[in-house]
Amino acid sequence: MPRILVCEDDADIARLLGLMLRNHGFETDIAGSAEEAKRLLEQRDYDAMTVDLALPGQDGISLIHELRDSSNWRWLPIVVVSAYAQAGKARTGGGFPVVDWIDKPIDERRLLAALNYSAIPGEGTQARVLHVEDDSDVRRIVASLAGPGMSFDHASTLSEARSKLSMGQYQMVILDLVLPDGSGWELLPLLDRMHPPPPVLVFSASEVAMSEAGKVASALLKSRTTNDELARVLHALVRRGTANLRSAGSSPIVGYQQEGLSG
Repeated sequence: MPRILVCEDDADIARLLGLMLRNHGFETDIAGSAEEAKRLLEQRDYDAMTVDLALPGQDGISLIHELRDSSNWRWLPIVVVSAYAQAGKARTGGGFPVVDWIDKPIDERRLLAALNYSAIPGEGTQARVLHVEDDSDVRRIVASLAGPGMSFDHASTLSEARSKLSMGQYQMVILDLVLPDGSGWELLPLLDRMHPPPPVLVFSASEVAMSEAGKVASALLKSRTTNDELARVLHALVRRGTANLRSAGSSPIVGYQQEGLSG
């Protein structure tokens, strides 16, 4: 069930938002200020967030700027719900990275449409993930931690991964580095040519140097990663990959051009 963080300092409106969302299958947590919202974001994973612009201490625009500057929440879908929504939209020039600007009184149908579009991969669909890994036990564990919202394709070799990538787009790619026919790093040029490139998680038994880690969205060491940490990263990157696809107007069934990708 998708979980939404509601950042709203008016207790009555916060309760109304929570009721609206719970009635339509969302779980909600309420934050009465930007500081409380940031504490909750540190404590658990959210699928989307609503933000009032008139908050005590730190205003909503400043909060959104701060979240967008953080690698942890850069891709979190945010819907502005505020009596000052249109003024905020005008102030930021309309190009601010939020899903929608919704005025109060709240248009329930518009709010639900924005959250269903951004917080859920798609009605009746699953996010597509390619896991390049030759250990079947690791593949099984990762898929079980991801939950029902992700559909996994598996590749045990670089050759098999190239074949999978030629047939469609993915919201995320998980790479082991040591494969029977080479290194997972060899796939990065192919992934970079996709439109848009899917976020890449390196999940390997091999240490990743800082200089190499900067080439991918995230890098986790198998021996040092808890199940909870891995699950959080999986869901965050899938949301990022889904947002990228929607922004680019891409279809999950369109991959890169096959030309020049042999070998």
